[in-house]
Order: sequence, then C-alpha cells, then structure tokens
Amino acid sequence: MAALAFTDLVSNQRCELVIPPGGRVYPGPGEPKIGVAHPGCPAVADLAVELDAFWCPACGWNGRVSGAWCVDMIRAGRSLRTRDSDLILLPFCGARLVAAMQVRHAGALR
Repeated sequence: MAALAFTDLVSNQRCELVIPPGGRVYPGPGEPKIGVAHPGCPAVADLAVELDAFWCPACGWNGRVSGAWCVDMIRAGRSLRTRDSDLILLPFCGARLVAAMQVRHAGALR
C-alpha cells in the first residue's frame, strides 16, 4: 500500500494519500478505497479529485489537495496495469461534501 504525504491546504497539517493495491477512488462494495488519512481519525476520507478536496464522513474533516497530483500518483502506482477504468473522474459533487465546503469557506467568499 502506498501512503504519500502532503500538507492539507486548509489546516496546514500533514495528511497522506492512501493507495491500497486494487483500490479505487469510488469503490464498489468490498473493494479497497483510495482516500486520505488525516490526523485524529482512523477512517480514510473520501477523495474528490475534480474538486481538489477531500472530506471524511466519520469526523467531518474537510481538506484540500491537488486533484491533479492525486491522479498522477494513482496512475504512477498503476503503471503496469492496462485498464484505468476506475480512474474515470465523473462529476462527483456529493451534496454533503459540497455543503461542508460551503460552510467551511463561506467567510472566504465574501
């Protein structure tokens, strides 16, 4: 399993992009999940590369990461694979993630 460190642009804390073997950004039931490990929570946060963001449904952590960097790291970890169908980045704007981002960043938008 790859765990690649980066600094969350919101909290300025160290987080890790977690890429388990066979993992997917949007996993099906029983499949390993690609996501973000973050301080103070054992859960892996959901990654939304198209929004340059991640959000943890377990603890509510809302952070920022370069989606392009994440895609590059995921693809680099799969350089021997011939099928990248699980990297199709469909518009995933989960209402809870968007709502969390709007609340967190409402002051910055004014």
